[in-house]
This record gives sequence, structure tokens and C-alpha cells, in this order.
Amino acid sequence: MRGGDTLQRYPGGGRDPGRFETQGCARPRCTRTSRGRIVNRLRVAWCRGVSMDCGAAGDLLCRVSGWLYELGIDVTQWTPTFRQLGNGLSEFFWRIVELAQAHGEKLFGLAGFSFGVWRWWYYRESVLHKRLQEYLAEQDRRLRQARSDVIEAILRPGPKRQFTDPLFAVGPLRRVLRRRRWNALIGVGTAETQADRSLNRALREVERRLGIAVGALTSLRSQMASAYLLKGAIASARASRARDVATRIDLDDRALIQFRTVLQVHDYERDAQAKEYEAHQLRRLGHLTEAENAYEQLEDLAAWIADDKERKLLLARARRYRAQIAQARAPGGSTNARDLIVEAKNLRSEFAPFRDWESIEQGDLHYVEAFIRSRLHNHHQIEQQQLSLAETSYGNVLLHTPKSRWFFGGSTRRIRATARAGVERVRRARERCNYEVEWLLPGSNNSEQPPSAVGNTGGQ
Repeated sequence: MRGGDTLQRYPGGGRDPGRFETQGCARPRCTRTSRGRIVNRLRVAWCRGVSMDCGAAGDLLCRVSGWLYELGIDVTQWTPTFRQLGNGLSEFFWRIVELAQAHGEKLFGLAGFSFGVWRWWYYRESVLHKRLQEYLAEQDRRLRQARSDVIEAILRPGPKRQFTDPLFAVGPLRRVLRRRRWNALIGVGTAETQADRSLNRALREVERRLGIAVGALTSLRSQMASAYLLKGAIASARASRARDVATRIDLDDRALIQFRTVLQVHDYERDAQAKEYEAHQLRRLGHLTEAENAYEQLEDLAAWIADDKERKLLLARARRYRAQIAQARAPGGSTNARDLIVEAKNLRSEFAPFRDWESIEQGDLHYVEAFIRSRLHNHHQIEQQQLSLAETSYGNVLLHTPKSRWFFGGSTRRIRATARAGVERVRRARERCNYEVEWLLPGSNNSEQPPSAVGNTGGQ
């Protein structure tokens, strides 16, 4: 027996392992409980262990060693090692405290900067879709498991059991899935009624978030269509500057492929801009039959345009290029081409006067009509009138567009150069009856089929 211990005897002799008092340690009286022999033995061993002479400070390691010794575990040989380990950990802790006091501001700043860099790297825009895909896959997996557990609990009542709580996107549904018996402590109605109300709230929230997701999907499709459209415009612009015929045809084919791909993107099957560019590329490549069909389809798509001016100007462009195709197919004059060009001019008449590029387009329209009239008999006077109107339209652009004196006036220089070229065409046609037939009439190349689109980009 250790000093300071007072043992109480029980009838029959010996020491009562369930009642043990200590005077050497400030511990409460250890009494027998209903927890069994093992718990009582641990409590008695602790009281005996803490009664060891561990110094005034009451070293915790000494007390734990005494407790283990009473349990029959000899840890005296480990005590020096444990003491050294404790001293080392204590020394390490205080060095960390000193370091934090001396350089705490710098360390916290570095930690914040590192965390920011990590977050940028992990959630940067280029991999954000991957993170979202991983998140959704994990939530779907956990939701399926939790849903199966809940349904089984409803249809097959049985003992309570724990199941995985899904990190679902909607709070009400999470609460429903976590409810094992589908009832609340305080509520009106049966468990099924309460669960149904919670599910209704969850469905409303899901529908709201689904609308946001559909909006995001629509935005992505719009970006895809714009990217293909811009790629086609770049290829077409490069083709117009190419000197080699094979290179120009190859670039025009690429542009046509990009424009047709736009029309395969979901919700862009009726995109009038892409259809117009497709028709232009077919005309440039000499596929006149396909180009004429594309312009007719463009006129059908114009009916979906709400703005009256935009719709009629688009129809006028389609009629103009159909007139040029009709004139290219006719060996002499073409009354069909004449009728189409007059319709195009009448569609634009209510929106005059025009400025900038619309005025350039109006001048081109008059020039095309003058060429068509030159191929018909007894249309010389109207031809000259159209040349004068074309010259006026080009001249208005030069008059109202100031010369650019700065390096960044590229758009101003382009429109003035186009207007000057138009004035020069009119001058040659008036003086020598020399029209730019290559600019006016597309060549025919119906021996080859035009290229198709890139592939299926419907995004279904």
C-alpha cells in the first residue's frame, strides 16, 4: 500500500475494489458503479496511480505511469524516453511561438498569398468546367445512394440505420433525405405530407437553378457559334488577299465549313447571318445552284427577324445577289435579274438616305443595276441614271467621312478606300463602258460539291 491511502474493508475481508478513497491525490471518491468489473478496475487503478509521489506539480506523465502500473503494465523503462519526448515537444512548441511572434505578420502574409495562388490554380477558368464535372459526379453518386436508402426505408420499414448524407445542391431536399422516418418533431400532418411539402420546396428551387443552368448552356452555345463565325470570317478575309488561286480556294472552303458549322449548333439552325455568309461563300466558289438555294433560304429566315429595317435590308441583299447569279447564267440580258435588282432597290428605298457602309452598299446596288441594264436593249438612259446614283452614293461617303490623320484610323481608311474604288469603277463604266465583270458575276464551278460542316455540334 502506498502512503496516504486509506482502504475500506468490506465484509469477508480484503479490499473492496469498488470503493477506494485517496488522501494523497485530489480526486473524487471512487465508488462502485453499474458499468461492470472492467470500468471499476480502471477507476480504482487511476485512483491508486495518482496517489504516487509525483511531486508538488503533480506531473501528468508520472500519474499516467502509475495508472498503467496498477493495471499491470510496466512502463518504468519508457519513462525517460517519454520525458525526453515531452521536453522536446515543449521546446518545439515554444520555438514556434517565438517564431510567430518575431515573423508572424510575414508568415500570415505568405500563407495568404500561397492560398490565393493555390485557389487560382485549382479554380482557374480553364479547368473550372473540370472541377464542376467532378463536383456533379460526386453529388450524383452520393445522391443515388442516399435516395436508395430513403426509398428502402419508406417501402420496407425496418431498424434504424445510418446512411451517407449527400451534399445536394438544394437545402430542402437534403433535409428530406436526412430524415429517416420522414417526420419532424413539430409539424402538422403525416410524415408523407410533411415530406411532400419539403419536396415541393426542393422542386421549386431545382427549377430555379435549372433555369440558371440552361442560361449558362445557352451562353456557351452562343460563344461556340460566334467562334465558328469569326473563324469563317478570318478565313474568308485571308482568301480575298491570297494571290495563289489554290490557296484562295482552300481558304474559301475553310470559311464555308465554319459558316455551315454554325448552322449545326443547337438553337442556331435559323441564324440568318451564318446563312448569308454561307451563301456568299458558295457564290464565291462558283457553286451557283447551291448559292441560289442558300439565298432563297435566307429570305425565308428573314421572316424571323423582328426589326423591320434589318429584315428588309437583308432581303434586299439576298435579291441583289440572286440577280447577279441570274445575270451570270444568262448569255445576254436577263429580265429576271432586272426584276430582282429592282425589288432589292425598292426594299431599301424607305430607309434612305444612307451613311457609311450602308451608303457603300447602296452604291454597289446601283452599279449592279447599271450593268444589268447595259445588257438589255433600250436601257441606256436608265443605265446612266444608275451610274450617276452609284457615284453619288460613293461620293457621300467620301464627303462625310473625314480623312484619318492618326495611326489608329484603320476603319476610316478602309471605308474611304472602298468608296474611292467604287468611284473609279463608275468612271470606267461611264467613259469606256468597261464594267468589272469579275467583281459583278461569279464564276461557275458546279463540277465539285461544296464542303460540308465540321461535324455535329448540336450540343444535344
